[in-house]
Amino acid sequence: MPERQDPVFDTPAGAPAAAPAAPKHRPRRRRLGWLGLALLLVLATGLASLWWWSGREQSLAQTLAVAQRWLPAGMQLEVENAQGSLRFGGEIDRLRISNQRFTLQIKNLTLAWNLGQLLQRRLAVERLHAARVDYRAQPEAPPDDTPSQPLRSLQLPLAIDLPVQIDTFTWADGPSAQLDHLAATYRYDRDQHRLQLSSLRYGPQQAQLSASVQLGGQAPLQLTAQAQASATPALELAQPLALQAQVDISGQLFGPQAQLQVTAQVQPQATDADAPTTGANSALPPLSARLHATVTPWQAQPLPQAQLELQHVNLALFAPQLPPSDLTGQLHITTDADGVWRFRTDIANPQAGPGDAPALPLQQLQAQAQFDGQVWTLDQLQLQLPHGQKESKGSKKGKGTKETTQEDPGTPGGQLQAQGQWTVATQALNAQVQLQGINPAHVLTSLPSQRISGSASAETLPPADS
Repeated sequence: MPERQDPVFDTPAGAPAAAPAAPKHRPRRRRLGWLGLALLLVLATGLASLWWWSGREQSLAQTLAVAQRWLPAGMQLEVENAQGSLRFGGEIDRLRISNQRFTLQIKNLTLAWNLGQLLQRRLAVERLHAARVDYRAQPEAPPDDTPSQPLRSLQLPLAIDLPVQIDTFTWADGPSAQLDHLAATYRYDRDQHRLQLSSLRYGPQQAQLSASVQLGGQAPLQLTAQAQASATPALELAQPLALQAQVDISGQLFGPQAQLQVTAQVQPQATDADAPTTGANSALPPLSARLHATVTPWQAQPLPQAQLELQHVNLALFAPQLPPSDLTGQLHITTDADGVWRFRTDIANPQAGPGDAPALPLQQLQAQAQFDGQVWTLDQLQLQLPHGQKESKGSKKGKGTKETTQEDPGTPGGQLQAQGQWTVATQALNAQVQLQGINPAHVLTSLPSQRISGSASAETLPPADS
């Protein structure tokens, strides 16, 4: 049987060959397009729902509840009675944050802002007010040995406008660790950080403080700061006056070689406009304190140079618990070319007396010390205790006896001298102390009046494994 053959059709010479059929990709691309559009719609719907939810009344409390579950290990957040929305702010009766190092508690917190401005890369807070803020460091917290890292940049991704008001801020128990009526404003314009402290009160004398700080966000991180303080003296004086303090800081914070210059001075200022302020009839005490220091914040020795000058400084003017005094002298800190830090001071106190007089039981202080990064060396320490101030004598007058007192400045109170060394790495101590005619009654009148002289030495050896 003959084999079947398929018919063959001859193509005319010169006719073009038929083009291959185009692949069918259009339906696939169309499906991908619809899928992408659906995802965009889902995303837009989700964002719109989130935006709508953030403006609802309980969204602030719900956000804080979620945050409680996502905090780092060891950190706790407690919230009581949070009301308001995440987008516009609200009120919180009590908010407490704690970890192994600190506890921060905020009472009656009010927040007003509009998160819609984040779309313009701007965070504008209308109000941030707290009736009370209590900060407490944990005494059992392990030491933080993390070294400070030099600043390189302080740029932020958005502009910030943040006013802060705190009625009472405490960091320990007692009135000496309390600030009142704190009002400040922080602003960042993507170039400069600015902090303006317009109100702050401290202590029984209601010291008032104001300050302004400006810091660049980029290298060299130029810093300029000024602060002014005014306080009523703790002592009642015949002529009303105020203690005025001025502090100026300037320098750069960029990199390991960052350096700041600090100047400060304290002096009295009459509150009576008619009172004379100069000349022999001046109502102002001759009090003056001046400080000039160089600060290197990222170096192992952050205070390489400083000079403090005191003239007739009465410590009792600054706080009621401090004793009356009349301090005049100088304190110098220098660092030589080898990096050795040196300290010396010479301060006299003509109004020295027993501590329960009350007075400062120190007639004169002279000291010299140095630190080479490994060993602290006390080259000289000399403490001159107060001279005898008064002796009581009885004199008969009629039937009674009247006690009179008279100055007896010729009775020396004695002197203490000391030298020593302390090695930081091994904790080894070697010290010597000499007592020359020390009279304990010149320190506290309740102690017996006698003369004590002698010497003592102390030495601690480093641990065996050091």
